[in-house]
Amino acid sequence: MGLPRNASLKAYGLYLVIAALTVIVLLLDISTQVGMALGILYVIPVTLTLRTNNWRSPIYLALLLTPLMVFGFFLKPPGDPGIAAVNRPIIIAIVYVVSLLCALQLRAAAERKKVEENPRSSEDRYRTIFETLSEGIMTSDTEGNIALANQAVVEMLGYASEKELYGKSAAQIYPNTETRTRFTELLRREGRFRNLEVDFKKADGSLLPVLLSGILQKDNEGKWAGFLGIFRDMTEIKKV
Repeated sequence: MGLPRNASLKAYGLYLVIAALTVIVLLLDISTQVGMALGILYVIPVTLTLRTNNWRSPIYLALLLTPLMVFGFFLKPPGDPGIAAVNRPIIIAIVYVVSLLCALQLRAAAERKKVEENPRSSEDRYRTIFETLSEGIMTSDTEGNIALANQAVVEMLGYASEKELYGKSAAQIYPNTETRTRFTELLRREGRFRNLEVDFKKADGSLLPVLLSGILQKDNEGKWAGFLGIFRDMTEIKKV
């Protein structure tokens, strides 16, 4: 049934319980004339595979149970052969359906666990991309304060670190409040804009020409949560 090499004693114990239940159901199946009622008990060991970490286990068990269920058909005490011939395929089909559902559930659980166990690696990947982009990326909250900025923003605006920017009013990086207000109103109205030329005010007071794109950020309820801005230094292009 696909035992993993590093299975713990607890896992081996579970497989032994499944095997014992399978034998008990088989003995009951071949010792009585009751047809489908006892045959359905084969789904019990199948459902126990949900306690394993291997989505293949219920499939393997269904394959193992198939010859046992077929043998049960021939080894049962004499009864109505017509009813038995109908019941047995139904029992086998039910066992396979249950095993498939168990396999799908185990596989989905494994995928969820994988995602839950690796959020840090995904976060680190995105953080690396965020910090190594040559374009400046900056977000502001609903109060207009800078909430996030990458290293490119820090370098282009001439600050010592991103900590100097966090909590700072985004309006302070514009040479005048009218420009900031105009872009804010545009984002609130249109939801986004692309490639607009604007000057930013650097830490030393000098101006930096940039090509700015912005997007309105929303929370899970669709409410306004702030702004995201992406900009590129246009100094060299302006010189040309």
